[in-house]
Amino acid sequence: MFATGRTRVGRTASSSSRALWGLAASPSNNKIGALNSCRLSFSVTHCVGSSKRTTSLTPHITSCRGTRRQSMQQATSHASSPATSECRQGSRTGDGFPARIKIEMLPKIAFIGTGGTIASIGTNSFDLLDYSASEKWVDAATLIESGGIQGVVADIMPINFRQIDSTAVSSQDWSELAQACSELATEPDVAGIVIGHGTASLEETAWALSLVLDVKKPVVLTGSMRPLTGISTDAHANLAAAVRVASTPGLAGVFVVINDEIHSPRTVIKTHTLRLGAFQSPWVGPIGYVDGPHVRLPRYDERKHPIFSPDLLRKLPRVDIAHSHIGADGVGIQAYIAAGARGIVSAGFGPGMTTPAEFSAIVDAVAQGVIVVQSSRTNSGLVVDSNKNKRSGIIAGSDIGPVKARILLALCLAQGDSSEEIKRRFMSL
Repeated sequence: MFATGRTRVGRTASSSSRALWGLAASPSNNKIGALNSCRLSFSVTHCVGSSKRTTSLTPHITSCRGTRRQSMQQATSHASSPATSECRQGSRTGDGFPARIKIEMLPKIAFIGTGGTIASIGTNSFDLLDYSASEKWVDAATLIESGGIQGVVADIMPINFRQIDSTAVSSQDWSELAQACSELATEPDVAGIVIGHGTASLEETAWALSLVLDVKKPVVLTGSMRPLTGISTDAHANLAAAVRVASTPGLAGVFVVINDEIHSPRTVIKTHTLRLGAFQSPWVGPIGYVDGPHVRLPRYDERKHPIFSPDLLRKLPRVDIAHSHIGADGVGIQAYIAAGARGIVSAGFGPGMTTPAEFSAIVDAVAQGVIVVQSSRTNSGLVVDSNKNKRSGIIAGSDIGPVKARILLALCLAQGDSSEEIKRRFMSL
């Protein structure tokens, strides 16, 4: 049906592109390693007198265990129209008709695997709760292959970072992740980066990276609420959506993509232990959505966070969180100071208030040179910068939740910011 002996790809096509065309035109050839970097969208025009017939070929790649196979779909349409100048003699298929060939390159995406639920292996498909007990995770390449998106959605380059539970992630891991992302972002052929991460601490890693990464490409964190081996796992859908966002031209910065929603690291939090829609941005909502192949970002704001040096992640000082509750005293705060805390975030009631006993301990902490930021355990809403707190030297944490306030305060302290500079940073976000 097709013969490629005399067909050329064009003067600007590379030798690798020519090899790809030769490969795709031979259905008997099942060596498709080179296809991982291209979606081969062929438009072959056969000219017969004053009419032409257009044949579109799209190779589809499916993954099997340990092997790969290639299937070809062919759709033929007929149109009566004059032959165009594109139908030149001298570049012909085996049946004597000229051909025009188009090869569309897939975006190259780096995928960094860190373990987590998205890579977890349970005891069986119904193990949806205690799967972490197995302490087994697949590596980055296996995770990518299991979803069937390699060579279809993007050319994905798997990178093994860790295979751990995200409760074990440290600031040292953040530093190494930031370094890896910075280096990958400088590679001209890499369109974006996806990080597979456990959901327990995903929001913290995303926030930390957003404060230190100054990259011109998208860095997308994703995870799943059900293990890779679980029935109706969301691992594959979340991974595909994240890759699509990372492939979006002109997008830059750090994002969280899960459950077909795109969130800002500043606002997203995990709001449920089990539900697929656990990740929410309370009161403000997601900044965008992924609907099949379509990425929509109606609320994308290119405003930049304060960028800290990634090197600071290697020397973060101790900053603790004191959680307010009825009857809370100052023992916890005093213990943090004794342990060497340089900063304390108060996760207070409602608009940012503590018990009288906690407040007394906080005042003592400030007097000892400890920086205290008042946040709220509600995780949303503006903390009131009250006159009482101002007089006591307590910094209002804006609407940043306690967990993320801790990270921002630690970076400020590592950088040597004064109390006034820290206050300005919190208010500017």
